[in-house]
Amino acid sequence: MIRLRHTRLQPYVRLGLVALGFGIPFVALGVRETYTRIDGDDLVWQTLTGALLLALLVYQWRLLLNRALLPGRPHMTLFRVHRYTGVACVLLYILHAVSLGYSLTSWISLAFFVSAVTGMMNRQVMNYTSKPVYYAWYTLHLASSVLLAPLIVVHIWMALAYH
Repeated sequence: MIRLRHTRLQPYVRLGLVALGFGIPFVALGVRETYTRIDGDDLVWQTLTGALLLALLVYQWRLLLNRALLPGRPHMTLFRVHRYTGVACVLLYILHAVSLGYSLTSWISLAFFVSAVTGMMNRQVMNYTSKPVYYAWYTLHLASSVLLAPLIVVHIWMALAYH
């Protein structure tokens, strides 16, 4: 049903797996909160990394919009950029997140990491032999990305309102 392709893993997948392998425990254990507190400039750091992360996440939606608005045109360059931007988002999220958080931020973390993992399990890496399995993968990737949007809006509003 699903088989790993017998080609070597693409560089973005290797980088993404290393980022997730170190990043999830790093964020889950709150390492950044404990050991890398930036004296007095934490709000500046959070704002800068958050703004850059938001810009990259908004850019990620370009692929879907191009595919929807320009059907039939090849989007291979955009796919490549989308994959590497996704890995950059993971790395930036690790730098931005203080911990997995509670309530809202834990939902953001869950949706973000589900989107990242499913994004790395694309057709270039996995061989989806049945269409329902492929559509389930695609739906999970897209649904977790869609779920992120309102959660991020509320997160930004709360972060700015309470700082």
